[in-house]
Amino acid sequence: MFVATTNTCKGRWAFVALAAVTLAACSTADDTAETTSPTTVPSTVPATVPDSGAATTEPAVTSTTEAAPPADFVLGFDLFSGDLNATRAKYGVQGQNENLSPEDYFVALMDAYNDEGGISGHKIVPLNYTPPTGDVAGDVVNQERCETYFKGSTVVNALVATNDPIVNTCANDANTILFGRGFTGLDQASLDTFAGHVNPQAATFDRAALATVDLGVKAGVVKEGTSVGVIYPGCEAQKAVFNDTLKPALERAGAKVSAFESTCIRSSADQGTAVAQSPNAILQWKTDGVTAVYNLDTGFIGTALLMSEADKQGMTPTWVLSTNNEFGALNSMSPPAAQMANVIAAGWSAALDTFEMDPAKLGPKAQECIDKFTAQGIPAPANIGELANRLDVCSTFLALEVMLAGNPGEIDRSQMLTALESSSDDTAALTNSLDWTSSRQPNVTYRPVKFDPAVGQFVYTGDLTPMPES
Repeated sequence: MFVATTNTCKGRWAFVALAAVTLAACSTADDTAETTSPTTVPSTVPATVPDSGAATTEPAVTSTTEAAPPADFVLGFDLFSGDLNATRAKYGVQGQNENLSPEDYFVALMDAYNDEGGISGHKIVPLNYTPPTGDVAGDVVNQERCETYFKGSTVVNALVATNDPIVNTCANDANTILFGRGFTGLDQASLDTFAGHVNPQAATFDRAALATVDLGVKAGVVKEGTSVGVIYPGCEAQKAVFNDTLKPALERAGAKVSAFESTCIRSSADQGTAVAQSPNAILQWKTDGVTAVYNLDTGFIGTALLMSEADKQGMTPTWVLSTNNEFGALNSMSPPAAQMANVIAAGWSAALDTFEMDPAKLGPKAQECIDKFTAQGIPAPANIGELANRLDVCSTFLALEVMLAGNPGEIDRSQMLTALESSSDDTAALTNSLDWTSSRQPNVTYRPVKFDPAVGQFVYTGDLTPMPES
């Protein structure tokens, strides 16, 4: 799709269904669970003094109160199937898993950890939400999520959700952790506002945009006098990143910016309008002499449509993309070869960028991730979509392992974040991509990428480069 939606169902792995151009409606279960309150922590009783007044050398006596069990950890997430038990049955089908959704993988790992006693002894308790069907505005759905996850008798300790300001605000007010999914809607200002937000495998949107400018300058396609085209959805987050980050950075490099604001998808009714705008964008850029194009949309479909339209109008610009654009899947839509040859990209996820399927070439914990699913009866990933979805889910649980290691009793968000930020473990161990160890704003790097027609895939062409700070 050529625009971003404010109600993204699952975010970055949207290319799993390569032929899907329409938005998928997310379904979830509405199971609730009671949390267990922690009992009193064992106390130490001082040594007694005999009636004679003589001091005793006997050691202090510890009370017989049993050690407090950890509080259950309530994890909120949506389920496509709409029923938790059906989802659990679904991932155990005989020898196949082509119908699995990312939410099924969450359930599988939740079960795996609970079978092992939980995370640091914390049993994982699911709390789910079922959104309304039909063409319902994203703001309405996200407000309902807030009511379910934060306003009822059971409140989540952590929520897996899209980077939506409504849900982020609710999580922040409730002093809980929110694991962001997808790429859009989170810049440095948002990260500063939402203290409990963690995105295990995505750089902030503004730093990702700066990385593409850095790449364009180093590649020589952005320089003094260059006419650069930018297309961005007219959603609040993308407009902010364009106005506050991307446009100023391009202008500092000496470029002239030809901006095209496309429709922000807030419901399915906006989709046709957005797709129909691609000819106008290309015509504008031809008129303005654009030689390089930047796309603040997420996903590969919009870029592929723009490429096809550019080819029709006889325009062959350099396409400057990033992992946010999921450029690794572009070839699945058979865009014109001349356009693909003109793609340069800033990539930070080997699975998404180069379609690398070998866990040994990803990160030291990638095989461990796959093995956890295998132990739950899920076959080895058959394609890059299945692998990417599993790595994505594992990144959340890896972060939870780190966060809860220092929280054996009552769950405390500040302790969880401190544990995360001081840890030597990070999701780069899964994907050779991002590193969130030093803070919630990752010390991320990117690598330049080009399309190799000989293998039909993108390949890395340079060394790791730090993303500019916003």
